[in-house]
Amino acid sequence: MLVLLFVGLIAGIFLWQKLYNPGELCAKCYRVLPSGARECPWCGESRD
Repeated sequence: MLVLLFVGLIAGIFLWQKLYNPGELCAKCYRVLPSGARECPWCGESRD
């Protein structure tokens, strides 16, 4: 029973991330980029 709870919890986390996509992630530091940003404000990596 406990295993099913953990599997459901993990599946729920992945489903939440799939449905609630906050935007594009930086390829270098993996932070969420603000909309319209040409480069990452945290690490300076180019969006392209």
